Amino acid sequence: MIVVREGGMNLLLAADEDYHGGDDTSELIALRSVWGALRNLASYRVEAFQKYQLLAVIDTGHNTLTKLLTVTGSIAPQIMERVFHAMSNVMMKDCLTADDFDEVMTADILSNSLVNLQNLNGGWKQEPILLIAGLRFLKHCFFKQKIFCTRWEIGRAHV
Repeated sequence: MIVVREGGMNLLLAADEDYHGGDDTSELIALRSVWGALRNLASYRVEAFQKYQLLAVIDTGHNTLTKLLTVTGSIAPQIMERVFHAMSNVMMKDCLTADDFDEVMTADILSNSLVNLQNLNGGWKQEPILLIAGLRFLKHCFFKQKIFCTRWEIGRAHV
C-alpha cells in the first residue's frame, strides 16, 4: 500500500499538528480534509500500519478535539465527527489491545471524549451524527478492546 510505504499517515498527522486552534475557515477546511483522509485510511487497511501510528491517531485525535472545543460554526462538528470515526476505525480491528494503553492515556481517552461531546453549557452537543460517532468510539473502547477495564477485570472475564 503506497500510503504506508511513503509515510502518508505520518504526513497527515503532521498536517493536523499545524492547526493550533481558532476559527480560520481555510485552516478548518484543510483540517476536515486531513481527518477525512485519516478516517478513510483507518477504515481500509488499518492492520498495514504500525502500532505507534495507530496510537498516534488516537492521541492526535484527542488533541484535535480539545483544540476544537471552543470553535463555533458548522465545520468544527464535521471535523470532530471525522476524528471520532478515524479513532473508531482504529479500535475496531484487533491491532490495539488494552495493554497498548497506559492508565493516563486510558483516563484521558474517556474524559476527553465525554468533554468533547458536550457543549460549552455542559449539555450534550446537538449534532446527532457527532454524538453517534463519539459514542461508537467509546463503545469500541469499552466492549471490543476493554481499554477501560482494569487488568483484574479482564483476567476475571476470561475465567
